[in-house]
Amino acid sequence: MSIPRRALHRLVFGAPALILPHRATAQVVDVGTGGSFVSLATVPWASLRPGDEVVLRPGTYSLPAVITSRGTLERPIVVRGGPGVVVRTSIVLEGARHVKLSGLVIERARHSGVIVRRGSAFITVEGCTVRQCGLGLWIGDGAGGGHRFIDNFLHDNQTHGVAIDVINAPVGEETLISGNRIARNVMHGVEINGNRYIVEKNLVWDNGHGLSGTSGIHTFARDARQDAGKDNIIRYNIIWGQKETTGQDGNGIQLDQWCDRNQVYFNLCFGNDGAGIVLFDAAQNRVDNNTLYDNMRDSGGRHAYKADLVLASDFTKNVDHVFDNVLRNNLVVTRRAPVACVYVDPFAARRTREMAGNLYHHAGNGTAFVWNATRLGGLAAWNAAKPGGPDLSADPMFADPQRLMADPPDPAGLRPRLPATRTGSNANGVSVTRDLLGAALTLPPIGALQPTA
Repeated sequence: MSIPRRALHRLVFGAPALILPHRATAQVVDVGTGGSFVSLATVPWASLRPGDEVVLRPGTYSLPAVITSRGTLERPIVVRGGPGVVVRTSIVLEGARHVKLSGLVIERARHSGVIVRRGSAFITVEGCTVRQCGLGLWIGDGAGGGHRFIDNFLHDNQTHGVAIDVINAPVGEETLISGNRIARNVMHGVEINGNRYIVEKNLVWDNGHGLSGTSGIHTFARDARQDAGKDNIIRYNIIWGQKETTGQDGNGIQLDQWCDRNQVYFNLCFGNDGAGIVLFDAAQNRVDNNTLYDNMRDSGGRHAYKADLVLASDFTKNVDHVFDNVLRNNLVVTRRAPVACVYVDPFAARRTREMAGNLYHHAGNGTAFVWNATRLGGLAAWNAAKPGGPDLSADPMFADPQRLMADPPDPAGLRPRLPATRTGSNANGVSVTRDLLGAALTLPPIGALQPTA
C-alpha cells in the first residue's frame, strides 16, 4: 500500500530573522514563559552554533517551528524537552545538520510530529514521544541520510509510526531506526520506501487497526522502476498483534513487490493477523534465524495464503518477481489447524534459491508444508521438493510460551530446548555473535534465540 502523499507534509513556515550576538562558546537558549524566547517559532535557528542547546520550559507549544540549524558530529545542536513540556505542532527540520531532538512530547500535530526534509542530514530524534499526530516520524522531500531515530515511543498516530518517503540513504550514511516502541498506529508501524535503512531492536505491536493492507515493518517500492525498498537490514525486532480484518496483510514483516537485497534476521514475530514474514514479489533477500510463532490469526478470514511464512507473487498480473531468495535457520511454529507453517506459491517454487536448516513444527495437527501451492504429506516430501539442504521438523520445546502474555511480552518464553544436534548451519551469511536477547552464540542457533543448555 502506498504511503500518504508527500504534499501532506510540505508545510510552509516563515523563519524568524532574529540574529544572536557573536560569541565564541556554546550557549543554552531558554524557551518558554520567562525565557529568552517565548516559543519555538521565535528561536533564531539559523544563528545557532555547534554545541548550542535549546531547552524548553514546562508548557504547551503550539506555534510551528522550522529548524535550519547546523551543528557538527562532535558538537550537535540539541533541542531538549522535559517534564511538563508538550509540543502540539510539527517540528520541521529543513536544511539542518547534526541536530538532536531529545525528551520531547509531540502530540496532535495535523501532519507528522517530526518532518525531516530538504537536505537535512544526520538528524537524531531520541527519547521522544510522538502520539495522535497525522504521522509519527517522517523523512522525505529531498532529505539526506545518516539519521538516528532511537528509543522513542510512537503511538496512536493517524497513519504510520515511521515513514520513509522515497529517500535513499547514501552509502555509508545509513539511517538507524532502533529501540523504539511503535504501537497502535492506523497504518504501518514502520514504512520503508527507500534504500539502506537499519531497523533494529524495536518493539512493534497492534498497528494497522484502522486501514487494510498494512504490516508491522514494511518495505515498499511503487513499481518495478522505482529504486526503493532495497538493501535494508531488519534485525532484532519483536513484532506482534498487527491487525487485518478486510484484506491480505497484517503481517509482522513484509518485503513487498520489487523490494530486493534486504537482510531480515534474528526477529521474533508472533500473534499477527497475517504471516510472521512474507516475501511478496521480492527478490534476492536473505531471511535467517527468525522465530515465527502462532501468526496468521486471520481474524477477518480473508487471507489466501494461510501460513506463518509466505513466499508468493501477484498471480493476477503474472509479476513473477519472487526469486533468488535464501532462507536459513528459521524456526516456525504454527498452532492453528487451517494454517501451514510455510507456503510457497508456484512462482516462488520455480525460482527460490535455497531453503535450508529451518525447523518447522505444527502444534495444531494441520498440514505444515505447502510447496507449489500443493499441500505436502510431511517433511520428506518437503525436503525432496525444495532447493537446498534439509529442513527439520520437531517440537522446539519452548521454555514457556505463556510468557508472551506478559506486558511487555517476555520473548525468553520462546527460547527452545533443542538437543545440541539440532543447530543451524554455520554458513548463514550473517555475521552476528549474539541472539535476539543479547545472549552469546555458542552454537549456530535455529531461530532468533540461543537454545537452553
